Amino acid sequence: MTNRNASSTPFVWAAFFSLLVAYIGAAVLSPKLTPLFFGKSITSLTISPVPSDNPAAKSSEIWLAKSSQQVTADPQKWLDKGDKFVSTGDPSSPLTVTFQPGELKPIVITRSAWSGAAKITVGGQSTTYDLYSANDSPVTIRLEDLLIGSRSTRAIWGWSIMAALFLGSFCILTAIFRRGWVISAVAGHAFESKNIAYSSRLDHLRFIAAALVIYYHSHTDAFGLGRSTYNPLRAFVEQGHTGVALFMVLSGYLLTSIGWGRHLNYFEFMRNRVLRIYPLYLLCVIFMLTGWKDRYTFEQALSLFFPFVNSLAHVDLPAFGHLWTIAVELQFYLLFPFLLLFATKYGVKYLLGILAIFIFFKYAYWTWNGTVTNAAYLTLLGRMDQFLIGMMLAIFAKHFIKPGFTLSPLYLAASLVFLGGVMSWFGGNGGMVGSLGNSIFMVFWPATEAIAWGALIVTYAHAALRLPSWYDSPLARLGQLSFSIYCLHYVVIGVTKNIWAPTGLYQGSLSDLLVHVTMLTVPAVVLVCMFTYGLVEAPFLQLRKKYTDSAEKAAVA
Repeated sequence: MTNRNASSTPFVWAAFFSLLVAYIGAAVLSPKLTPLFFGKSITSLTISPVPSDNPAAKSSEIWLAKSSQQVTADPQKWLDKGDKFVSTGDPSSPLTVTFQPGELKPIVITRSAWSGAAKITVGGQSTTYDLYSANDSPVTIRLEDLLIGSRSTRAIWGWSIMAALFLGSFCILTAIFRRGWVISAVAGHAFESKNIAYSSRLDHLRFIAAALVIYYHSHTDAFGLGRSTYNPLRAFVEQGHTGVALFMVLSGYLLTSIGWGRHLNYFEFMRNRVLRIYPLYLLCVIFMLTGWKDRYTFEQALSLFFPFVNSLAHVDLPAFGHLWTIAVELQFYLLFPFLLLFATKYGVKYLLGILAIFIFFKYAYWTWNGTVTNAAYLTLLGRMDQFLIGMMLAIFAKHFIKPGFTLSPLYLAASLVFLGGVMSWFGGNGGMVGSLGNSIFMVFWPATEAIAWGALIVTYAHAALRLPSWYDSPLARLGQLSFSIYCLHYVVIGVTKNIWAPTGLYQGSLSDLLVHVTMLTVPAVVLVCMFTYGLVEAPFLQLRKKYTDSAEKAAVA
C-alpha cells in the first residue's frame, strides 16, 4: 500500500470516522432534543412484571439496576438486593420510577433465564420488553424512546439526527483528510517484509479476523454464551471466536510462504517475532499490573512477562483475557523453523504425520476427560492443527499456483459457501457450549475450522479480481492495525458499551447491537489503535531484519 494510493481515499476515511461522530452525537443529543421537539417530558413511569412468551423462561422476575431516580414500590413484591431491585413476579404490583424535570437518564434491567417480560407504562402508553436470556446480560432502555412512542417514529427521529451529524462530520473530515500529511498519518504505509513481497489481501484477512473477535466479544458481553443459529451471518457474530482460527492459519500460511525453499536463521526469526509482539504486549501487561495489581501473586505477575512458558489460560487477565493467544503463537514460533526444515527435507507428509499425532493426542485427552473443548480452544494441542494446515496450504500454493497465475473468482465463491456452511452447522449446534461441547467432534473441530479458513485464504489471495484502491488501501491499513486491534479492543468495548444512540431498533436486540458495534465500537477501536500502532508498534517493526537466505544458499546448506 503506497502513500499515493492512501492519499486517494480521504472520502473513505472521512466516511468511516463520521460513523463514530454520528453515533456518539446522536447518543448525546437525543435525550436533550427529544423533549424539545416532541413537546412533552417524562415525570414518572411504572414497571410491571408479565410472563414471558419464551417457554424456556423459569420465572417472571425483573432485575432493575438502582440509579439516582426516586423509586416507589411494595417492599414485599420488589426486594432490595443491594445494587438492584428484584420483582417477585407479581403483575399486580408495579414499581414506579419518578424523574426530575428534564431528566432522561436510561434505566438498566438485567436479562436472565429467570426473567419474564417487563411492561413499562408512560403517560398511559405501554411497551413490553421480553427479558429472557440464557445468560445474564444488561439491557439499557432509553427513556426518550418511550417518550416518542411508535418504533417507526423513533427510527425516523434517531436516524435523522445521525444522518445530519454524519453529513456535517463527513464534509469537515474530508477537508481535513485531503491535506497530504493528515491522510498519510491516517492511512499510513506498509512496513513491507524484508523476506517476502507485500500482499495487501492478507492484510484484508487480518482485519476480518480482528473484526470478528470485536463482534464476538461485544455479543457475549450483551447476550452471554450458549446461543445457536443456522443463519451463517449470525453464526459469524455469535461464534466470532473463529477469527482466532483465521489468525492461526494465516500465521502458518504466511511464515511458510516466506521460508519455503530458503535457509531460515532461527535467532533472527525469533528476534523479529519478539519485536513484532512484545512491545504492545508488554504495554498491556503494564496496564494490567498497575490497574489490577491486587489480583496477582508475584509468580503470576512474573509469568505474564514470559507467556511462551505459560498458557495464560489460568491467569486473571482483566480486559485482556483474549491474550492467551499470544502464548500459543509464541510456542508455535519456537517450533516453526524446525517444522519448516523437516517439511523441506521429508515433504508435506511430515506435516501430515505431525497433524495426525496432535489429533490422536486430542482424542486421548477426550477419552480420559470426557471433553477436549478447553484444550482444543486454549492451547497449542488444539491450535497446532491450524498452524500446520496453514503451512501445508502455503506449500500447496507454492507448488500448484505459479507466480502471476490467478484463480477464477468461482473458487473464491465456492470457498465462501463452504466456510458459511461450516459456520452455519457449528453455530446451529450451539458451538463449543452447545451439543458439540463435550462430543468427540471437538477433536476434529480445529482442523475443520482451519480447512474452511485456509480455502478462503488461498482463493482470495490468488483470485483474479482487480481491487479498487478505495477498497484495497483502507482495508489493508486496517489489517496493518490488526494486532493492536486484537490486543486492545476489549478495553475500548468497556468504554463504549454504555453509549447507545436511538435507532428505533428493539433495545437489547442483535440488530441494535450490530449497529452499535459497526458505527461506534469498531471505529473507536481503530482510532485508538492508530496511535498505539504508530507510537508503540511501528518503531520496533523498523528494527526487524531479514532472516531468510536465497534458495540457492539453502540448497547448499
